[in-house]
Amino acid sequence: MPCLRFAAFSFGVMRLAERMSDSALARGLLVAVLVASVAARNLNNRAQHQRRIASASQTFEIRPLPCSNAKGENGTCMFNFKCYQQKGLVINTCIDRFMFGACCKLDPNQSAVAQAVAASATTARPLPDPAGLVTWSSVTSAGVANRTPATTPATTTTKATTRKTTTTTTTTTTTTTTTKATTTTKKPTTKRTTTTTTTTTTTTTTTKKPTKKWDYKKHCGVIPLASGRSALGRSLQPVSSADRRRQGIRIVGGEPAYFGAWPWQVMVKEATFLGLFTKNKCGGVLLNSRYVLTAAHCQPGFMGTLIAVFGENDLSATYEPKASFQRNIRRIIVHKGFNRQTFNNDLALLELEKPVTFDEHVVPICLPGKNERFEGRMATVTGWGRTSYGGDVPSKLMEVGVRVITNEQCQAWFDESGRSKTIREGFLCAGFKDGVMDSCEGDSGGPLVVPRGDGRWVLAGTVSHGIECAKPNLPGIYMRMPYYRDWIDKHINS
Repeated sequence: MPCLRFAAFSFGVMRLAERMSDSALARGLLVAVLVASVAARNLNNRAQHQRRIASASQTFEIRPLPCSNAKGENGTCMFNFKCYQQKGLVINTCIDRFMFGACCKLDPNQSAVAQAVAASATTARPLPDPAGLVTWSSVTSAGVANRTPATTPATTTTKATTRKTTTTTTTTTTTTTTTKATTTTKKPTTKRTTTTTTTTTTTTTTTKKPTKKWDYKKHCGVIPLASGRSALGRSLQPVSSADRRRQGIRIVGGEPAYFGAWPWQVMVKEATFLGLFTKNKCGGVLLNSRYVLTAAHCQPGFMGTLIAVFGENDLSATYEPKASFQRNIRRIIVHKGFNRQTFNNDLALLELEKPVTFDEHVVPICLPGKNERFEGRMATVTGWGRTSYGGDVPSKLMEVGVRVITNEQCQAWFDESGRSKTIREGFLCAGFKDGVMDSCEGDSGGPLVVPRGDGRWVLAGTVSHGIECAKPNLPGIYMRMPYYRDWIDKHINS
């Protein structure tokens, strides 16, 4: 209807202009009338729109119910524009029946609504959802819900701290005047009471000890690619007998190591017929840029030579994050006391023709102190040895966690098995009474390592020998590194 009326009015104005002479006055009058009519129509439409908004807001109004956020701050549920009109602060979203609104934090001194709500607002904070999801939790009996982001546990790094405590004593003197009234004409008696209050304030200052940051180019036993490590955590945790039996299919009983997990691991290959044929012979461990430690029984055969491979992980992979490389051996230093029948002093040093350059996947291991002990601790042994006695050879580097036991316990287990074996002072035993987890053929010379408290790793032993692999009461036998520390230092530091 308004459009029809406007059209009729415009038609009348045009007819009037036709009857008038074609002059500038007529044209100006026509333009003025048209502009005025358009302006009047816009004002009418705006007034109608505001009336509709007012009517809708009266029909759909959010009740001023209490609400809060995850920090425990209280507010009032209302439309967003009303919060800004009252100069409030939006701290969360809220819902009343089917309408979403803003949880508005108002100044109690300026808002009467906030004062009315403050008495009924809850003081309980919504509980965070442990699943890490956004949850809807009830806040009051009125049915108002808050959408509260759940709290996700943060990763915590434990650091050594030094606490410094400072005690400050503050003395406050308060003077109280007491007046006693009397019925005589004498002046009132005034008695002054002085109360001294001592307040002790204790201030605790925590000074964080800086965490040592190891540089793999300068320090030993560092694993630069340790982020995202999963196999390590499983290897060093005690495992039940039933779990070990179910897992008995690897190095033996282990699992594949991720790339760069054990950067001191060396693969010792034997080349024959002038290098035309090579085969994986043993494992080894990098001590510094010039020497690799392995087992003495890993010496090459007739017309054979040894080659040390560094940074290797998966032999079947065509691509790995960083390339492996190899070094020829200049000379082999076998321990003079090595006995092939008893495996006593089963150690040999490989001097490289060319020094290696340390990288994120090639880092030397730390040597232990001469009196360091490892009994009772969980250690990790790695290698490309067979996954079972007489079984297959894996393409990936394997790792397994074993427990270091005392030589007395080791001797008792061998005696219980009925096998004739003498556990010597330079031996170190590691494994479990029921077997299942162990090193095996092909792992000889490889490292048995233990984590240190400073985040680095130390060489506890090197794989030497055993009776079969992962059998009950037959733990693996390693060369005890603290026992041979003097012999190692004598040659690698000369």
